[in-house]
Amino acid sequence: MQNIFKQLHGEKGVFYSWYEAMHTRIDLIICNKTKEESILITQLIEKEIQRIEKVSNRFDETSELFNLNQTAHIKPVSVSDELYSILSDCCDLHVQTCQCFDITIQSVPQLTNRMGKLIMDDIQKTVYFTRKGISLDLCGYIKGYVLDCIRKILETNHISDALINLGNSSILAIGNQPLGQGWKIELGSPNFSATIDKNIILKNETLTTSGNKRVKQRHIKHPITNQWITGIREVSVVTSTGKEGEALSTALFVATEQERLKILANFSFPYFIFK
Repeated sequence: MQNIFKQLHGEKGVFYSWYEAMHTRIDLIICNKTKEESILITQLIEKEIQRIEKVSNRFDETSELFNLNQTAHIKPVSVSDELYSILSDCCDLHVQTCQCFDITIQSVPQLTNRMGKLIMDDIQKTVYFTRKGISLDLCGYIKGYVLDCIRKILETNHISDALINLGNSSILAIGNQPLGQGWKIELGSPNFSATIDKNIILKNETLTTSGNKRVKQRHIKHPITNQWITGIREVSVVTSTGKEGEALSTALFVATEQERLKILANFSFPYFIFK
């Protein structure tokens, strides 16, 4: 983990740290703390990210989700309270987004009604797949969930001004930057319309982005049609929580115009969308 510290008031100042995790670069800015305090908080955040990856990384053979994907078609699998809560939340978001957010998207393509084959027992806290070939993928959710967990760490440690950036696609802004109100974030993609302001001020909010930055990039499918979303376009959403923002930006990216109207009617928090 690399870091830079700029002393401003006594021993307190601005701390900037960056490192790799969750298959992306993570940048953190913490204000109005000493260097030692900032390092400690950054270490707490790093450990929390590592812990969440051990729950949610479907590629890690030692993770809870990997084990679930390998065995849940055989018999109901007991999972931790945390993973059960995450999956329950994802099921709710699947309904709220008119099925455009779908954690079963990486399942065998021939399977229909994939989410209907995911059986959860609220009493026993077990998960069961009624068909072999179902696989759960939390990539469209987990970075937002991580931002929400980081927010709790910041609040517990009385951090009122901070910026957390996960790969430029998931950003949490708390309080103010040292020289002004809020945090000025540039929507840096050249593919945004010239009629849209590329700068936005975030304060106690999250910004999440889903999309294709290159013509040939194909990494998100429409869950219903199973077709790749192609072409250069992006959707960014400002929300009060990271997990809802992450799911919403993914859903709005794949949704048709009619689906978007239905999806947005199901969310009551303030948001802005940039395409």
